[in-house]
Amino acid sequence: NGRIVAVCTSQVEGVPKYPRNNAIVAEYGFAGDYHCKPVRRSFSFPFLPKPNTDRHITIVGQEVLEEMNQKLGTRLEAGSLAENILTEGLGDLSDVPGGATIRVFNVELKVVKQNQPCTNLVRYHLRLVKEIYGKRGLLCAIVSGVGSMMEPDDPIVISWK
Repeated sequence: NGRIVAVCTSQVEGVPKYPRNNAIVAEYGFAGDYHCKPVRRSFSFPFLPKPNTDRHITIVGQEVLEEMNQKLGTRLEAGSLAENILTEGLGDLSDVPGGATIRVFNVELKVVKQNQPCTNLVRYHLRLVKEIYGKRGLLCAIVSGVGSMMEPDDPIVISWK
């Protein structure tokens, strides 16, 4: 079991997102976040819109930021990797499979897959994309809990079979 260190949103695309006192779960992500929309850009075909069914909330482990800061001398902090939720106590999340369930009180998220590092991260260090590969966190879909609030220190639990 772990806890939420930060909830982050941004009204613009890219990195970073910014820590907030709390965030409200909406149908497609955190209310007010750039990516909280019913349609998103396809990464396979960048000029084609795609229904946003798989990238509602992104989660990264604080342990990854600490590892990269130590290894690369960066100063990554909450929101630097454009994550919506920064956790502590769950490790680097690299072993969490698609289909796993994440709970924060009455909010249920389903892990869709591991998040791949994007080239936006080179702004922090030229080797960051390579070093963080496999530890970039989780892409999650909202299963239930729309209208609920998340905030730092909320407990977060991951389970899978």
